[in-house]
Amino acid sequence: MMPIFYPGNVQEILDLGLYAYGMSRFTGLWSGFKIVTDIADAFGSAFVHPDRVSITIPDFSVNGKPWSHTQNAKLVGHHSLPTEKEIHTGRIKAAVHFAAVNNINKIPISSDNDTIGIITAGKTYYDIMEAFDSLGWTHEYLNKIGIRVLKLGLTYPLEPVMIDKFSEGLSELFVIEEKRSFIEMQLKEQMYNKTQKPIIVGKLDENGNDLIPGYGELTADIIARILFTRYKEKLNIRHSNDKITILDEIDNRVYAQSFSGRTMYFCSGCPHNTSTVKLPEGDSAFGGIGCHLMAMFVDDGHAFGTTHMGGEGAQWVGMEPFIEKEHMFQNIGDGTYNHSGIMSIRAAVNSEVNITFKILFNDAVALTGGQMLEGDLNVYKIAQEVYSVGVKKIAIITDETSKYEMGKFPSSTTVLDRD
Repeated sequence: MMPIFYPGNVQEILDLGLYAYGMSRFTGLWSGFKIVTDIADAFGSAFVHPDRVSITIPDFSVNGKPWSHTQNAKLVGHHSLPTEKEIHTGRIKAAVHFAAVNNINKIPISSDNDTIGIITAGKTYYDIMEAFDSLGWTHEYLNKIGIRVLKLGLTYPLEPVMIDKFSEGLSELFVIEEKRSFIEMQLKEQMYNKTQKPIIVGKLDENGNDLIPGYGELTADIIARILFTRYKEKLNIRHSNDKITILDEIDNRVYAQSFSGRTMYFCSGCPHNTSTVKLPEGDSAFGGIGCHLMAMFVDDGHAFGTTHMGGEGAQWVGMEPFIEKEHMFQNIGDGTYNHSGIMSIRAAVNSEVNITFKILFNDAVALTGGQMLEGDLNVYKIAQEVYSVGVKKIAIITDETSKYEMGKFPSSTTVLDRD
């Protein structure tokens, strides 16, 4: 029951972010953002004028009384059941009204003779615009063939007044969204009991055939092919299309047959480069989240299996009582350790399984850009912390044994040369 905003570029992170704050203050709900990789890793120019976003407070009443979360919906102090009722009967409805009066959802392309409506949001909207451009379908051409577009800034809850306005006169609504059918399910729920309603397609077409993939990345090229294939007959698009011809040619090529694949590998000089893949004869290690995941791709390595961050060693906790193998290694980076890995170590200790965690220390959160570890973490602190949760034996493996003071380590610690 959290309103979800979906920005499609840097500018929309700022604009929708202000609306998200405003909606949260008006409704008494948290506001959430959907951020995909292309947006999280993007950069660009943005307008930041203080008057760019002007928030309107809707005239919304509940049980005959003007809505105010400071009077009607206290964020703390309520018991859970009255709060749940209030969310359904007040807060989420307030969010819908807020979205409507602030024009958070927009119809950028429309005409009076439209028969097809495309509903999308965030990054996918811009992929669709790129697909239109690559197909040569200009704004004027889309009006001519009768395609209307709805761009959602708020993907949950769907704003019903906007949906009714957008779908008026249409025979088909086509929901284009990556991954699972989040918008499509809400749309079908809203439209199901209407006497006059268009067909709704998305992940599947009207005959139950696959249409929009729910896996992988949904690119402009994929969307262009789907749009052209679906509408070339339906909308009497008879002319040839260079874009589709190019995509067909690409599909028919066999690339790089003479080149061997190059496996990703560790950065030069990083201690993970050697320590991760080295194990005693006949032993094995689990992978996990982080750079040491690459140990699983080394031909002569013995690392396998991965897990979520903070779940390192959980596989061994589950399987150790049922197999003959008596010991396992678990690779874990210092960034993961600092995030949640200490909990996985504590879980292994409490389960009394025989496992050696190899905590690979390079003083950086390397997988996300090499940021410094929070909390001024160092080897001494890690040793003291794992000792405090019950680890019985600690070894410091280093090529600079002289730089460590033994008096700063727990008594069960040894310092050994990497060789």
